[in-house]
Amino acid sequence: MKTSYAYLQEMCALSPDFNAHSPQIDPVNARVRYLLHALDALGVAYQVDAYDATGRNEQRDDIPHLVNVMVHIPAQTPDLRASLVFLAHHDVSNVRSENCNDNTASCANLLELTARLHADPPADRHVYIVFTDAEEIVSFERAGSRQLARRIHEGALGEVAFCVNLELTAFGTAVYMDLALAQLQQVITTPIAIVNTPFNDATVLRHWGISTSAVLGTLPFEELKALQATKRASCPTWARCHQVSDRVQHARAEDMRQFVEVLVRIVRFASLSEGSVPAGS
Repeated sequence: MKTSYAYLQEMCALSPDFNAHSPQIDPVNARVRYLLHALDALGVAYQVDAYDATGRNEQRDDIPHLVNVMVHIPAQTPDLRASLVFLAHHDVSNVRSENCNDNTASCANLLELTARLHADPPADRHVYIVFTDAEEIVSFERAGSRQLARRIHEGALGEVAFCVNLELTAFGTAVYMDLALAQLQQVITTPIAIVNTPFNDATVLRHWGISTSAVLGTLPFEELKALQATKRASCPTWARCHQVSDRVQHARAEDMRQFVEVLVRIVRFASLSEGSVPAGS
């Protein structure tokens, strides 16, 4: 089975052909094509969900669009409605950067998680893995997570217990969230820090009523400790975001492997009882 680090190396070798600030009539760019080919190779079902780049969710063909890619891993008991959502944004801000930590590594981690769950799906819950567009636009209207919130409220993803937004997960074994979610804290065996983070897809989901949504990321312990002490939303690792220096050489294969194990543990053991979003709400 291909590892998340192997996916990361391949994605970082691509030359991004557009950034989130320049939506196109055909939003299936090089990075999206890579994701689709990887999912095809795994044999999993997915939906390409294009939406109007203005954020109005229109279906006209003559205006630019953005695109989410949504994977569904069915529960072994398919008539259940309970579900979990994992997401990571696939768009980039700087086409001259490898965008390793922001946010290619999170996409790579979700690809390995997809492979693991496709081979051994959970018994009592559906899992949706969503690669979202336009996080880098920093917009509550245009972000792919806004489109995802629509789908959740429509009931397209069942009864969602919580959403886990992966951000900046290329290295480090200290785990942090931007909001305390008891379901995650109960199953992650290492301590979880609650820190201030910059704008992200979980921010958008919460804005649109998906309250049980949180960022999950990793940092080296020394950086996380300093981040907690200053209570700021900035650290040296985050400062590389959008820079040419955000390169694959900074990633650590073992750290990514450990993080995928954290994700698998969440899928297998997290409680579904708190804060679900009823279908069609």
